[in-house]
Amino acid sequence: MLHCAGRSTVSHMHFCVRGSQAACLIRATGLRCAALWCNVSFGMHAETPYFCRYYGTGECFVFQLQPQLLCWRWWQKKMQQTKNDYFQFGTPEALAMGGGPHYAIRLDADLSMGSSGTSSTFGSPCLASQEEFQIGKVELWGLG
Repeated sequence: MLHCAGRSTVSHMHFCVRGSQAACLIRATGLRCAALWCNVSFGMHAETPYFCRYYGTGECFVFQLQPQLLCWRWWQKKMQQTKNDYFQFGTPEALAMGGGPHYAIRLDADLSMGSSGTSSTFGSPCLASQEEFQIGKVELWGLG
């Protein structure tokens, strides 16, 4: 485990792990638990300015642990018809995965609030019990 924190104890900058694949588990205060897997570290990348655009690859995905385990991967076959490579996004205000019309998962900078909505990148519905939610706990697991 790279990091574990309750609400309001850390900045999202702790997610800027270099050279590591990572899983992030997010527990909303309503006891729902959603997660993401990224094969490119969140943070500032020299080739992708922090405020500029999405980055990452189609190997990342989002998943839900409660109320049941479900996983949504990038819709590669569909994306051959309509480009949608909104994998990971980071700004000083937030970190997010997925896009169009909403982020699959978005975490505010202080990791106290999050949001989730329908993401055409992954074909996922809202992963929380409501679109805007308070974060109860965040765990970051690194591999490699």
